[in-house]
Amino acid sequence: RSSASMTPERLRQGAGQEMRQVRALMVAEARRWQRGLGPDSAVAPDLSDDAILAAALDAMEADREGNQAAFLEQFVTLTHASERFVVENRIATVPQPTTLYIALSPAHFSGAAVGGVYPSGPFDPQADTLFYIPSVPDDAPAEAREGFYRSFNDHFNAMIISHEMFPGHYLQYKVAVSEAPPVRSLFSNGVYTEGWGSFVEELLLDAGWVDNVPLTRLAHLRKRLENATRAMVSVQVHTAGWDRDQVLTFAREEGLLAPQFAENLWQRVVNSPLQITDYYVGWAQFQNLYAARGDRPLIEWVDAVLRAGPVPMDLLPPLLDR
Repeated sequence: RSSASMTPERLRQGAGQEMRQVRALMVAEARRWQRGLGPDSAVAPDLSDDAILAAALDAMEADREGNQAAFLEQFVTLTHASERFVVENRIATVPQPTTLYIALSPAHFSGAAVGGVYPSGPFDPQADTLFYIPSVPDDAPAEAREGFYRSFNDHFNAMIISHEMFPGHYLQYKVAVSEAPPVRSLFSNGVYTEGWGSFVEELLLDAGWVDNVPLTRLAHLRKRLENATRAMVSVQVHTAGWDRDQVLTFAREEGLLAPQFAENLWQRVVNSPLQITDYYVGWAQFQNLYAARGDRPLIEWVDAVLRAGPVPMDLLPPLLDR
């Protein structure tokens, strides 16, 4: 189902269950990180679950760039590395040439602190896809820069590149505009699009991307928690009357959102109430599809998903057999 056809109560219950499960996975990952620190670490193994998780998240956020030039270079390097990884590990077929323009998000964009992927469209499939990197001015107040770079830390960036680039949005857009009927790209389905981006984060980590290090896996789990949090607060704002303060408190305390993403959430839940549920709803549906693929080689299954283009999820299974 799409998020638009799911009842608010069902969505709220599913998102709540997902949040509880992911919090437990995050604690387990934090403890894996702690065990790797060695016996002389200041982070003791007998800390409470909340304390060990807080220490791991703090360590994750401490690994970060501090200026626009280094930040952009990191994303360029990660993009090329993710493409090589997908090809070398036979995760997906990557069309050539790669038609991609990477730059900092322009300051006049309303989403300059978020960024985004802007595909070429079906009528000029060889035009560049624009990958605008989120940005904060180098002369911004120190507190704003710290909050931004703690949110977009090295581990988050290494994880999110699979969502945005390979085998995520760049690749799904690139294949769709070349292989799928144009109408599917012109009227794309958000559950398919964002669900795929969210699903492949874990797919790539499971394949060994960046050696599946604990803090990068933790960044993925935090993003997965954020996706469920988005779905939860969208329901609560639009059916239970939650205000901005309630959203931000829940996002920080229960959703463990990084500073930048907590601040952005209110505007997203007001302006895109259904779109922000697509991440969780689509991820869950791709999990089910993946579990049902049987012994079909991964590259064949991924290529079939991408060739289908962004269709409603209930129409996708028959297309995977073509």
